[in-house]
Amino acid sequence: MKTTIITIGDQEEEVKLFVKKADGDINGLKEYIEKEVFRKRKVTGYKEKEIVYLDYAEILYIDSMNGKQTIHSTQGEFFTPKRMYELEDMLGLPMFRISKSVIVNLEKVKCYVPCANGVMEARLLGGDSVYISRRYLKSVMQRVRGERV
Repeated sequence: MKTTIITIGDQEEEVKLFVKKADGDINGLKEYIEKEVFRKRKVTGYKEKEIVYLDYAEILYIDSMNGKQTIHSTQGEFFTPKRMYELEDMLGLPMFRISKSVIVNLEKVKCYVPCANGVMEARLLGGDSVYISRRYLKSVMQRVRGERV
């Protein structure tokens, strides 16, 4: 694929994609660029007196319980004062909301297992499991298949 970068100084940045067909991957790229995810792929985590900058690739999932957001990562568990919607917007794909209180890194899911009542379990590479609620199941499965959500 041909790529060209032109420096424009103080003008507004613009990206044009010339594609044969707009599929799920291209739409994902468009979303990635529009949200400027490439500029902000780290989140600050706190653990006692330790402050850590976590790259999205280290994050397994983020959950919210009693108003506290916990980042479960390859380095352990950390807390963040950011709200779930802020984390979801900030991190972008492959981080994806699977329930009202959980955002999962889709790249860290080992397999999906159907459960009772229309809920699905996502088993993660680290051994943890999280549950995809019925409300989010359709959009999660579309994203997993590479379709536009």
